[in-house]
Amino acid sequence: MNDTPSRPQTPENTRQTSKKPFFPPGERRWCQRSPSMSGSVTGRSRFLNLNGPVAPYFEAKRVSAWLLQTTHVRMGATGLGMFKFVTYLSVITLCWGCGDTSAVDDAPMAWEASTAAGTNLKGDTLSEDGRCVITMCLTGAMNHETPSNHHFRSLCADDRLEGLVQDCGPGGCRDTFDSFLQFPRLTVYPALIEALDGNKDGRISDEDPVCEVNLIGFSWGGVNVLSIADHLSKDQRVPETHKAVRRAVLLDAFQPLSQDRMYVPDNVDRVLSVRHSEAPRHDCSSRAPLGPYLGLAPICETSANCKDYDYSQAPFEAFTGSDGGLLLGRDIGHCDLPYVAHDAVIDFLQDRDFEHRMPTTP
Repeated sequence: MNDTPSRPQTPENTRQTSKKPFFPPGERRWCQRSPSMSGSVTGRSRFLNLNGPVAPYFEAKRVSAWLLQTTHVRMGATGLGMFKFVTYLSVITLCWGCGDTSAVDDAPMAWEASTAAGTNLKGDTLSEDGRCVITMCLTGAMNHETPSNHHFRSLCADDRLEGLVQDCGPGGCRDTFDSFLQFPRLTVYPALIEALDGNKDGRISDEDPVCEVNLIGFSWGGVNVLSIADHLSKDQRVPETHKAVRRAVLLDAFQPLSQDRMYVPDNVDRVLSVRHSEAPRHDCSSRAPLGPYLGLAPICETSANCKDYDYSQAPFEAFTGSDGGLLLGRDIGHCDLPYVAHDAVIDFLQDRDFEHRMPTTP
């Protein structure tokens, strides 16, 4: 989205501008949050092995951060925005080989057990009725703190979400995973694999419980949800019994030139896509690079369990906006959408009626 002024350094944002590696060995982990255990800490955590095949990704990201930091004072907003774009292209170039599916499938599991103090899981995957539930949220551009992700973060912080996997690092735990140019197969996917490893023996087998997996993505993260699901379906290390994604939620899913990448993999049971196809004048993404960001429709083999709703196609239908007032379908923009769809997403994830909250499309 639009560039924002630099902020004073605080413990919460230090890792975004530090010249050191973003996640030094032994400092990144994923936690499981249970709605019934808010604030409590039980169990243990496991770490992504940052000395293994993911090392080039973190080195590239470190170089990118250093370049942005050292040039920030020399450029205006426009120049800095262009420099960020070029820098991210450099990250892609440095890490291009890391995304090869066959290489990931043949590689060892990208985790290792941790015995360090304070490496705990927050809750577990068991819901109140005994089901195993895993829920993961993938943000849009550019990271956790980007204002455009505000309403999406609020959705993922809702205590009604079951089995939420948190992204934990030196600055604490967050309810969402960064997925904008973060190479989700190297960051998000290992966290999903760890959550599926119920008995924590370092592999997924029939001894692990079969879990209901829910993947929720906004903007860039919406496209990545389908990528993660597809990768799970092809991972030779995971038994067929554990490859199902129960629900995929795509909130204004968008990536440039990705119309043909929106195929829903066969292992996804149900899809809820909520988007807008015409940008109102106030749309937060209108002045962003390659904007406006208009949600891409999923490509489903069958429409039975694939629901796609477009607010722009219900221009005069009224919905509740973030200020408590009414917001017409034609006025719902990219950043508004996670708020407007919040309760419908919760109902969908809990197998309740949600369609009365959705726009009525022709």
